[in-house]
Amino acid sequence: MKDTNKNENNGSLSRNDQLGCINLIIGAAECLKKSATDDQQFFVDTIIQKAWELRDDIGGAIKETLSELPDGYDYIYINEIVERIVSSTKMEAGSFEWDFENNYEGDFYSRPGIFAYLIQNLLLCSLHFEATKIQLRIDNWDNRGISMQITDNATIEETNVTDNAFSKIIDTIVEALEGIIEKPNNNCVIIRLPNSIQKTH
Repeated sequence: MKDTNKNENNGSLSRNDQLGCINLIIGAAECLKKSATDDQQFFVDTIIQKAWELRDDIGGAIKETLSELPDGYDYIYINEIVERIVSSTKMEAGSFEWDFENNYEGDFYSRPGIFAYLIQNLLLCSLHFEATKIQLRIDNWDNRGISMQITDNATIEETNVTDNAFSKIIDTIVEALEGIIEKPNNNCVIIRLPNSIQKTH
């Protein structure tokens, strides 16, 4: 999945790329803060504050973009979409161990483009924290839709879970798909998405 909404004048980075860069700035500044002198502290704190403000602005823009997309509810070819996103992610971000199990029975309808965007960001979030093994399991969700559980072996500090830009994007995408999200631990995310077949009629 590529962001085709590029700035015609300067070929700006996609929002995902921008958020990745901002995450690096915040992470670097937090490391500097540990060894900063009293004179340096003000400048480091300013960098962190401004980076957070910029990230929040970009995150808000993503939510606005998703809300402006047409409903476009349609049949979801789950396996096809997942494997396509995994293949393209491996080409761009490097190889990782992948385990995918789809136990969902029946037809699933949702917004294909946003569903694919969700899968992409789940992978990018794991890889951002240097996961080398990622597992996705999809099951029935009490006849209401699908339940997706993604687990990885990334090393994530507790603060990163709430402060991670990709987590913020994922929350926004799940909201756009009218789903719910649970994070039982640092290496597991459970997402439940409703079957929106009635919205196709």
